[in-house]
Amino acid sequence: MEKSSKRTSDKKRGDDKTRSILATREKKRVEDKKRASVASERRSTAANDRRKVVETKRPLMVEPVRRDNARQVVTAPLVRKTALTYAPKPPEQPAKRPVLVNDITVVSRVSDKPASPVILSTASPSRTSSAPANIPSIWPVYGSLRSGVGIRSNPFGGSGSEYHKGQDIAAPIGTPVIATADGTIVIAGWQRGYGWVVYIDHGNGISTRYGHLSRIDVEVGQTIRRGEQLGLVGSTGRSTGPHLHYEVRINGQPVSPLQYLPPLPALTSAKPASAPQSSLQR
Repeated sequence: MEKSSKRTSDKKRGDDKTRSILATREKKRVEDKKRASVASERRSTAANDRRKVVETKRPLMVEPVRRDNARQVVTAPLVRKTALTYAPKPPEQPAKRPVLVNDITVVSRVSDKPASPVILSTASPSRTSSAPANIPSIWPVYGSLRSGVGIRSNPFGGSGSEYHKGQDIAAPIGTPVIATADGTIVIAGWQRGYGWVVYIDHGNGISTRYGHLSRIDVEVGQTIRRGEQLGLVGSTGRSTGPHLHYEVRINGQPVSPLQYLPPLPALTSAKPASAPQSSLQR
């Protein structure tokens, strides 16, 4: 009886040990299977990534290594250098003339000897003319003729010279300035170098400018007639004294206003100025 009970107990312990071994093996098999599945998934992901890289780049060049184990080495992809292309360079344009203060150009030095100014009558300028209405043909103001169109010494001193674009007419501050032809006001305000200035467009490429004013009596867009007042003489902007800077331009190019004006009334001579700075204004 005792021996039978011992055999039963040993058998039971053997069965428990067997089941434990089987359970351990099964657990290990499940874990191995799980690890294999994870490894397989990683390999698949890596293969997909490599496939994407291959699709976007040049295929990798594979060269066998001359060794006994016949390993393969993956080299970097070859990159073809492509020359950059640019739009054809446009033809070089001629350099524009530099624009300085008061629209002047510095040129070579000229003689410092002052010219004898011409004195006009101090009476009010004529407001009528037989010329076409859009042709500048009367004096904008009467006074001493100073610098005209052309090369002159710098009125502010120094050894440089400049190209003067208009005719300076000396007159007291507050002297009325009149339009020399019919036209439309295109600029009426402050401009660099000119100070307070009025631009008039007379049509057909003709325009006039009245600079260094002390007051402006017109507005942009306004139509003005020959002989109508547009402002008062002043000394604003790049100026050495009270005077009117008067310009006549044809297609934007300055010309001498004297060729468009009537004979000078009451022409008299005047003593030369003591210094070129006093006889040369903008």
